[in-house]
Amino acid sequence: MLLKNIFSIFIVVSISLPTLGQQDTYSVGVLYDSFNATGGEPVFYNLSEGRVVSKSEHWHFSYTKYVGFKTNSGSSGIESVKSCLVHEYPDLFDEVGNARPSEFLSLNESNTLNNFLMIEYPDCKYWQQDSVKPFLKVANSNVWIVRSTNTDDLGHENFARIRLIVGDSENKEAELKRIRLIAERWNANGHFEAPKTSSWFEVGTQKIFWDLESNEMTTSNHWELSFEWLNDELDILINENGHAAVGIVKLDEGAEAVTDPTDQYQVFRYFKDSVKGGLSEPGNQGPLNYNTFGARQMLPTFSTYLIKDGVRVFKLQILNSYGEHNTQLSGHIYFRYEEI
Repeated sequence: MLLKNIFSIFIVVSISLPTLGQQDTYSVGVLYDSFNATGGEPVFYNLSEGRVVSKSEHWHFSYTKYVGFKTNSGSSGIESVKSCLVHEYPDLFDEVGNARPSEFLSLNESNTLNNFLMIEYPDCKYWQQDSVKPFLKVANSNVWIVRSTNTDDLGHENFARIRLIVGDSENKEAELKRIRLIAERWNANGHFEAPKTSSWFEVGTQKIFWDLESNEMTTSNHWELSFEWLNDELDILINENGHAAVGIVKLDEGAEAVTDPTDQYQVFRYFKDSVKGGLSEPGNQGPLNYNTFGARQMLPTFSTYLIKDGVRVFKLQILNSYGEHNTQLSGHIYFRYEEI
């Protein structure tokens, strides 16, 4: 192992690898790989073994299309993999966080390599583990299109338009809120059914779980939204398992105007909660930035991250979301990494 490390440090070879139209000189310690995450399901990667693995195996980072990157820690996994953003290109965004397209276009796999190679452990000052970043926030108009965690026998998805009503608890001595939901189920005939109003539910510091099909709280695993009163706020989470998700509505009138939740001209796409952690900055999907030019592109920020698994530390840089040659569908994640 010692000889291998010495060899990696002092021997540099010229390798002609296909890149985005350029060739580079690579250290033999730097490895390149890619995986296909176009299907919308999470893909898990083990850096020490250099391969895609299942969620039940040991993994370091994962990617889910339209959601972003996670590490095997905190709210995202059962282990203690930590991450850290150690190098970024500050000119990619202006003072208020808007993307600068020309700066994104100025970076590529070749001209960011030296900064990647210069990173050495322990460059990280603050290791992070993942925590949930809720997709839903309570606002003045709490009307959403929700997709069920279940599908029918034919694999068809179920939907409902829900309105959340928040009120004070009847228990004046307890720090509680109460909620009720008005749900309009989407039926097989292609119409929203008449609204159905749930009971009132007390919300405290213990999560309660809402079921779309019954419009009541449930103790089963087949729930869509959970509710909890935390830090004087109503915390709402989406079930990370199954198909449960909440739609991004494109209509100016909002969710109230949706007549067909399966129409992408009305509901662009359905999302789950995202993650706060070492891989969640600087882009709106951490290593990637969505909609940089206003046309739904997914461009890399070429930031460098450290991934820490016990005593082992890896550098990681995402190079493309369209494959090694920039010719594949979005979700083909191409990256380089190195153990240090």
